[in-house]
Amino acid sequence: MLKSILLLHVAHLTGRLLYVFFALWYLNRFLGIEAKGVWAGLFSLFSILSVLSNMGFEVWLSRAVAAGNIDRARAQRFLFQTKSGLWLLCWLIGAVLVANGAYPALASAAFGVALIFDGIGVAQQAIYEGKSDTPRLAAMSFFKVGGFAIAAALAAMIVPNPDLDVFAWCFAGVLGLRVCFGQHAWSLLPPEGKPIDPEAVRSFLFMGAYTLVTVLYFRIDQVMLIPLAGEAAAGNYANAYDLVEGTLFISGAVAAVLYPKLVQAEDETRRARLFDTAFAGLTVIGACGVCGMWLFGKPVGGLLAGEAFDGALPVLYLLATCLPIMFANGILSRWLFARNMERFALVTGVAATLLNMAGNAWAIPRWGAQGATVMTILTEGFIFVAWLLVGRGSWLLLGRWLLLLTPLIAVHQSWIRLGTPSAVLVAATCYTPIGVWLIRGWRAET
Repeated sequence: MLKSILLLHVAHLTGRLLYVFFALWYLNRFLGIEAKGVWAGLFSLFSILSVLSNMGFEVWLSRAVAAGNIDRARAQRFLFQTKSGLWLLCWLIGAVLVANGAYPALASAAFGVALIFDGIGVAQQAIYEGKSDTPRLAAMSFFKVGGFAIAAALAAMIVPNPDLDVFAWCFAGVLGLRVCFGQHAWSLLPPEGKPIDPEAVRSFLFMGAYTLVTVLYFRIDQVMLIPLAGEAAAGNYANAYDLVEGTLFISGAVAAVLYPKLVQAEDETRRARLFDTAFAGLTVIGACGVCGMWLFGKPVGGLLAGEAFDGALPVLYLLATCLPIMFANGILSRWLFARNMERFALVTGVAATLLNMAGNAWAIPRWGAQGATVMTILTEGFIFVAWLLVGRGSWLLLGRWLLLLTPLIAVHQSWIRLGTPSAVLVAATCYTPIGVWLIRGWRAET
């Protein structure tokens, strides 16, 4: 079962990376950095709205079913209908905009939002029940996002002088894959069951509110950059964020596999050991991500976006340093949910959102995209400290986290003084034995 869930997330990650790489290439090389900024700002704005259709879907459903306080059939049907209705609304908005031939960037954003409603929670629950064809679901999970990149790349080679209209129409075409995915997921749902337990509904609402504020502080900086610093600054931030965001699905996949184990752990000691092992593993993966962005971000970004990526490099190097914190926060949230601490997660999420918005209003006019990046790091750091020291309650784990990140100092210095090959050697020498040790520890725990 866990391997099936992991396969589903890996397929989604692969498709997402294909989309990210294509967007970097297409928007920068064909339309310019300003168009990239407009697209990213509008996409982020719609993403904030789109979270209303997700509202903590996977986490809430997994928890409710594992706790046995809700009938899975009723929960699935209710949430799937909610997601489908909001997805249809965004699809209609995008279709009208494209039909009128106006605001192609806005139309593209609307279709992009439709792709976010991926139904992966329904597919994952079907795997839990043993009623799914995992390879088929994984293939659909890949093509519903990655298929857009393939279709749009072909269109860019065929259509002379492609623009954002082509971009939007390719989004529209790939929506057919989403319809197929949704229909297949619907066919897996069992018949109606007993009414929803009120306690499960309250949990759902808290997680939904938490998800909303989380997406708000993740995306609001991209929305604020256009009016406060201009389209070029927004484009530079978007180029850097695209590369970093592509790696965050690793944390999501690990959290999806770990969460059922946390909920079903026999006692608090075992739950803590499972979490601490996974936390250390994600810290190392995040550190390796930092090394990758530092050492290979420039050649990869330059290959995809050309000279337009040069302005994004300072942002990328800063934003990459936040990866270990982002990875840790992804799994810390699962710890809070497994311990029935949704209210604490919501309160800290609201505080982080207010901090981020106020900081952006002050920093972006002064330092542009780099100001937004610094506020992202500070916001993630605030959540990390609150969740680790209050939610998890472990200063020892904080010390271990800092210790695992210590080799980054040596990697950075070797990169600055000796160049990329030496830095790669230092990173491999430091983190390979740590990775082997953590893998053995995880196998022993599971």
